[in-house]
Amino acid sequence: MDIATCWAAIIAFGVGMYIVLDGFDLGIGILLPFFSSESERERLFSSRFPVWRGNEAWMVFGGASLYAAFPTVCLVLLSALYLPLVTMALCLIFRGVALQIRAKAGRSRQLWNGVFIFGSAGATFFQGVMLGEWLSGMRVANGHFVGNEFDWLTPFCLFTGLALLITYALLGCCLAAAG
Repeated sequence: MDIATCWAAIIAFGVGMYIVLDGFDLGIGILLPFFSSESERERLFSSRFPVWRGNEAWMVFGGASLYAAFPTVCLVLLSALYLPLVTMALCLIFRGVALQIRAKAGRSRQLWNGVFIFGSAGATFFQGVMLGEWLSGMRVANGHFVGNEFDWLTPFCLFTGLALLITYALLGCCLAAAG
């Protein structure tokens, strides 16, 4: 096994760990609007505590490993997926802020629930869009992305985003049932 294959396996492991662990967590946020009582929502939130710390660390690990091992691939991906990547990051930030403020919120708890739901669903959707663009291929010439900033805006990529929403909701159901 050569060094490139080893790095690819390390990156796949990191991304896989992120997908599974944060998939549980994001799935809880996607499911939140389907639970009407506050006690059900609190039970749903408490089911995510065993897995929610450090999930994004796996994403950082995968991205840093990709940049270290395959910098050209990383730069092509960043060029091709800049808008969905930044949008996903903003959704994750909103989600984290909502999670912290929601615990202390009184009357504004519903607002922060909405921000948490929006952040979870948005981050998941744009992860799926990026997956769809990666699967459908990007226009590359001489190691540089030659497409435009909206190449990811295709029916296939949008469908992949919806499919990942459903998949993460299923992971959230599994975590809620186990918790």
